[in-house]
Amino acid sequence: MRKIFTLLLCISFLLISLMGCQTAAKKPMTPERKPGVTTKKPTTEMTASERRVMANKLSKMAENVKGVKRASVVVSSIGMTNTGNTATTNKMTNTNAARTNYSGQVVMVGLTLEPTATRDAATLNKVKSTVANKLKASDRRISQVLVTTDPNLIKRINDVAAG
Repeated sequence: MRKIFTLLLCISFLLISLMGCQTAAKKPMTPERKPGVTTKKPTTEMTASERRVMANKLSKMAENVKGVKRASVVVSSIGMTNTGNTATTNKMTNTNAARTNYSGQVVMVGLTLEPTATRDAATLNKVKSTVANKLKASDRRISQVLVTTDPNLIKRINDVAAG
């Protein structure tokens, strides 16, 4: 009788210990990604074709401003980070500055103006600022608009636009 009692006691301890040693709950599995299938991420990056289409649209908008004879436009992407590592007077580097990300589209505009718009500096500046404000307000992806009336820069903008 004592052997049976000892055997039952051992079996009960064994069963209790086995019940207490269950495997831990596992984290839910993430859905498997199939090879070759990619998900599109929203991006602000534009293709060269999209930039050309935007440049044509912006050029027409700039030419509609009173005083503008012809407008050449180039759209360029910005994708840079300011690390804040600037040199100081004691030749130490400032590494505590926060990182700043700059992104968006920069629009460079070369304007050929009508003779009436080039009479004085005030009229010239008004036309340039009107074009800049109109183009920047036309698309939220545009972060900066640079406008020039310098013939040498206009030639360079035309060269870049031509490819």
